[in-house]
Amino acid sequence: LAQDDARLTLVSGHGNVGFAAACNIGAKAATGEFVLFLNPDAILPQDGLSGLRNAVANYSKEAIACALLLNADGTEQRGGRRDLLTPQNALAEGTGLHRFSAQAKRLNLHQTPAPEVTSEVPAISGSCMMMRKGTYEKLGGMDDQFFLHLEDMDLFYRAHVAGIAMLCVPEVKLVHIGQTSRSASWKVEWFKTNGFALYMQKHFAASNSKPMLWLLQTLAYGRFFGVMAVKTAQWFLPEPSKIRAARRLILLHRMTQTPQEQTLEGKHYLLTGATNQVGLFTLGNMLARGAKVTAVQHSTVVPFWHPNLQWVRGDLARGLLDLGGAKPQALVHCAELWLLPPVMHVLADVGIKRLIAFGSTSVFTKVYSSNAKEQRVVDDLEKSEIQAAEFCRKYGVKWSIFRPTMIYGTGIDANITQIADFVRRFGFFMLYPPAKGRRQPVHAEDLALAAITALDKPTTFNKAYNLSGGEVLEYHAMVERIFSAMGKRSHVFMFNYFPQLLDILGKLLQRQRVNGEMARRMNQDLLFPYNEARADFNYNPRPFLQGGQQDLGFF
Repeated sequence: LAQDDARLTLVSGHGNVGFAAACNIGAKAATGEFVLFLNPDAILPQDGLSGLRNAVANYSKEAIACALLLNADGTEQRGGRRDLLTPQNALAEGTGLHRFSAQAKRLNLHQTPAPEVTSEVPAISGSCMMMRKGTYEKLGGMDDQFFLHLEDMDLFYRAHVAGIAMLCVPEVKLVHIGQTSRSASWKVEWFKTNGFALYMQKHFAASNSKPMLWLLQTLAYGRFFGVMAVKTAQWFLPEPSKIRAARRLILLHRMTQTPQEQTLEGKHYLLTGATNQVGLFTLGNMLARGAKVTAVQHSTVVPFWHPNLQWVRGDLARGLLDLGGAKPQALVHCAELWLLPPVMHVLADVGIKRLIAFGSTSVFTKVYSSNAKEQRVVDDLEKSEIQAAEFCRKYGVKWSIFRPTMIYGTGIDANITQIADFVRRFGFFMLYPPAKGRRQPVHAEDLALAAITALDKPTTFNKAYNLSGGEVLEYHAMVERIFSAMGKRSHVFMFNYFPQLLDILGKLLQRQRVNGEMARRMNQDLLFPYNEARADFNYNPRPFLQGGQQDLGFF
């Protein structure tokens, strides 16, 4: 980018001098009237930059502005709106006194109603700060004694003393992913603890007793060891939902910012299951190609906005779906197939005449499973396919049903991603010998492109297709490919009693989807030729993990 655009200058060669010192170097090099400090894991919306600049430029007094910070799941982020850090609210926050006394002020304000218009708050977040360069210079920049963390609160405290306003700008909603650093978590927490001690000593040593400061520092270092104990325990747990939420958001931004030929301009589609892995790739590809999309979301919210995107809420299981007057011409149903029949009346109401729905090859692979939940899945899939076809015949809707197998590509699936997550945390994987059952993992984007391509193909009308990946691998080779994509040496162990172990774990954890059938299927061939799909709409899936770590959802 710097080579192609003279407006961009890269400053490097200093080594890791710390966040505060690096911000000072950047601000000194900047030549504009305004400066923006933005974390690399923060995503500004369209016009977000001008919105922040205008908030500062038009305010009645000198100001520093921050967007309204959101988590990747759309909730307001802790730390975006704050009180100034003092010994009193630090003590209340650190000891939990705020739970017992209304007089104990909290530091973070995210649980209070967010302002609807630009408003003054005591403090904001250093992950996104817009101000005039003169304001930054007037404050003397950041104190580079703070290596990482608390340098922003130090700046805000000095700004408060100087009479400079802190602005929260809710008109600009910024998603801050957070916790994307590859540095060891103990280092980050140690810098935060040391920064807290420096902040208290710098601003409150003269006005507070030594026992109070000693107590606060003791609590801070006690917190450090407590946090590290929690993080150590979390290492043995599955990835938190916020990581999956971040993957959804990043994927949509990447796809819609990649230039595509506008082959779908003028088309309007309804998309259900828009936040699952196939739905995300379908949504991103449709928008990138110029289509207008009405996308349904239920419990999973993705804070992503686009001029051609309309989000609507729906509860498909209860048959509740209000399109808000939208009149899409086709439906791509990426949600579970059994959620389609309860809302098929919507198709008739809005006059939709084309349907593509995703089922699963589980209708074949789990038909002989001894697990009751898996048997119910097979029954639901079979009934839903029949009901969808009957409805479409009645109302003259052209239908196609796609049955994929072992989907991956976004980092939110329950197969490939779970294997990769286990490998990441423990460095090995267990198999039921000889683990030679053959698989054809299919990338979610290949399925999305198949749906988009087939929409206008008469050869696909009123047919069902099995859609698999472009490469056949034995199960153990598939797992070893995951090790390789992650840059790890393969450590695979064969365990003859793996099915029995999973049955016991499933009962102990009370999770029906954890069962011995998972291990037994490692030795079953689950192959589904896609010759008919190739002939009818040129389906041509990619090899397994062609995209490396990005196919596993890693940032």
